Amino acid sequence: MKLLLTSAGLTNPVLVRALRDMLGKPTRASTIAIIPTAHNPESGDKAWMLHEDFLLPYQLGWGKFSVVDLAAVESLDRSHWWPQLEEADVLLVGGGNVFYLSYWMQKAGLFDVLPQWLESKVYVGISAGSQLAGSDLYASGEVLGSGVAFDDPDYDQIGPEGQSSGRTLRLVDFTLRPHLNSPEFPNIRPHYLREIAKTLKTPMYALDDNTAITVYDAQIDVVGAGEWHRFDPGS
Repeated sequence: MKLLLTSAGLTNPVLVRALRDMLGKPTRASTIAIIPTAHNPESGDKAWMLHEDFLLPYQLGWGKFSVVDLAAVESLDRSHWWPQLEEADVLLVGGGNVFYLSYWMQKAGLFDVLPQWLESKVYVGISAGSQLAGSDLYASGEVLGSGVAFDDPDYDQIGPEGQSSGRTLRLVDFTLRPHLNSPEFPNIRPHYLREIAKTLKTPMYALDDNTAITVYDAQIDVVGAGEWHRFDPGS
């Protein structure tokens, strides 16, 4: 299994090199499929999504560059979009609303096939896409019986009613909190996360936007040019 779990995508050469090393062949001879679904419920300026999900990876040059919005393709026969995911060497799962992303990843059937697919593919997560790989989707908040999910005060995020889930892929045995020290998320700071970690059952990694976690089989490393912290349960 090869995972590159980022906070804000391929923001520096160290993270790009980590992806190339995991891929094991030139990007020109490889295919990538972008899953930008998590951005759909987000309001306001989405320049961040264009930059993180599309421009940064596109600049690496690919033999084939595909985009599959899992919510948008629901009305299409699987033959129109499933092969784009199945044949990709890299699956990049973008950021946005993590509860909505979880819902659509399950509805599309990716929770069922990803463990097998990732024997040969590279999974690149951005923010919500990285969180979804973890052992727990969020450090605080809950999913209500009505199908509404929220994560407050960490990211001030609410999942759309009827299209939210708190389930994760559980590809790794830790929780991830992206955007450490970002002005956009004032509570994602070491002193706050240290307290949150005391309530968790697994370790929690906090990453700033220039840092990522690489998982190569059983080997876990932190790479990048920024700040990160690991908080163990009860510490």
